[in-house]
Amino acid sequence: MTKILLCGDGNGAHIFTALATQNCKTEVNILSLYKPVRDKWQAALKEGATLEVICEEKNEVKTYKGNPAMVTDDAKAAAEGARIVVFMNPAFTHDAYLKALEPYVTEDMVIFTIPCQPGFEFAIKKAWGKKARLADNIMFDTLPWACKMSEIGRKARIYGTKDSMYGGASEKSKATPHVKEALGFIQKCLGKCPELIVTRPKLGVLLSISNVQIHPGVMIGQWGKWDGKPVDIVPRFYYDATEEGARYCEGVSNEVLGIGKKITELFPDVDLSSMVGLRDWYLSTYGDEIGDKTSLYTILRTNAPYAAFKHPVKEV
Repeated sequence: MTKILLCGDGNGAHIFTALATQNCKTEVNILSLYKPVRDKWQAALKEGATLEVICEEKNEVKTYKGNPAMVTDDAKAAAEGARIVVFMNPAFTHDAYLKALEPYVTEDMVIFTIPCQPGFEFAIKKAWGKKARLADNIMFDTLPWACKMSEIGRKARIYGTKDSMYGGASEKSKATPHVKEALGFIQKCLGKCPELIVTRPKLGVLLSISNVQIHPGVMIGQWGKWDGKPVDIVPRFYYDATEEGARYCEGVSNEVLGIGKKITELFPDVDLSSMVGLRDWYLSTYGDEIGDKTSLYTILRTNAPYAAFKHPVKEV
């Protein structure tokens, strides 16, 4: 049986655990370095609870059930026998997980970073030193789903599944049999969608990460002129996006495309031709889930999987 080491305990980790255990009957060992979540998930397992994920999209409801083999902060125990490592945690926690795993890095280990963030390659080299050469790193530009965990270790929901996800890897990794096998296994864990497409160089993926281009613009558009007073209604993060916020997002997207173009001009051997702007990324990623494809502004406000998401606020 293929064993997976999953780093993280948040929304994506909950969804992945249920899908992987049901679709592939595999063991998922969760390495959790955040005690409040770890304690609650461990308590759910001790009580005999089964993690249930509801997927409601395209007029169809599916239920996935499955528990991790363990939830632990013991990196040695979590890594034992695992040749596939999935990082599905926030970028600010990557260093801590990499340092915890360093003693247990083995040859032919395949790392999937879902999603990756700029600088992850440097973080690996800093934490692992020469050991970084032992592992193959496949990085993706986004999470597979729009999703949310509602009860730790017990319940989570998928609001939408992306049609495809683009990944980056070195040419050596792409041609390595055990990497191809690991990629096929992760695809089986996820199901038919999203389709995992690993054709881009790593730099192309890092420059194309969508969240860093979307979230700041949406936040500025919503709160840039806020008077500091409490609001009566929590605005929806995407469905209440402003035209100003969408313009900021498009501006960042255009700058990133310009950076890619300039890099290719200076270094012709670096092929970044696969990079696309935000609007085209949405169209290829969500397809018919989008109600109005006229512009980035209308896409943000009519992309069905985004309907439930609201701005992070504190109740006063």
